[in-house]
Amino acid sequence: MKGKRWLPTKTSLRYKLLNDIYTYMSNIYTQRKFGLTEGTPQLSWYKDTYMPMYAKYSLSYKNTFTVDSTPVMKAAFRQIEKEIIELTRLLYMWILKSNPNVDNYDLLAMGLPQRNDEREPVPVPWTHVMGRIELIMPHQMKLFFWDAMVEEGAAKPYGYYAIELFFVIKKLDEEMPQEYDELTMSEILTKSPWTKVFKPKEGGKVFYYAMRWQNTKGEKGPWSPIMSTVIP
Repeated sequence: MKGKRWLPTKTSLRYKLLNDIYTYMSNIYTQRKFGLTEGTPQLSWYKDTYMPMYAKYSLSYKNTFTVDSTPVMKAAFRQIEKEIIELTRLLYMWILKSNPNVDNYDLLAMGLPQRNDEREPVPVPWTHVMGRIELIMPHQMKLFFWDAMVEEGAAKPYGYYAIELFFVIKKLDEEMPQEYDELTMSEILTKSPWTKVFKPKEGGKVFYYAMRWQNTKGEKGPWSPIMSTVIP
């Protein structure tokens, strides 16, 4: 992130970029993936310094670009924007740049420049995802997943980042989904198993789901069949 080449020239696009970074970094699963656990100085800095500054920036942006905006408000916004940009540079250098848990998919999701390295090219996923559901208690289940070419519990293939899980919950007497676009809810899962807690009223209904791999470039693999289990 040398200079300002990573920054859009339009204010609205800069806001979108910084908002994307903030949203992605504030996700608890992202923090765990990046190794930002409670007590680490990086997470403390992010929560105590970056997040409050971003909140100030976001509020200033929303208040400044209105019909009631004044030159003083715009000048104040420019100063706040300058400060959040500098903090974002620090976030990149301290938390993202040399972090082995951060890959190009993460950088792409945040709108940041991807790393240029000489590793083996990331393949487009071509294998299927296998899955197994374990019903562990009323209204709760665990979904275990792995690649079809290896045994359960083995590491993901090289370049595979996560699975896309699409699902829908239907009554027992409702027709089973026939097309993938009928699975209207989704999750991105990077670690097996995934625990799902259902609402009490969903007990006895059917959980239909299908999965596919996604690599670090966001490319998708083939779908699994649509599978199902009855919610305990």
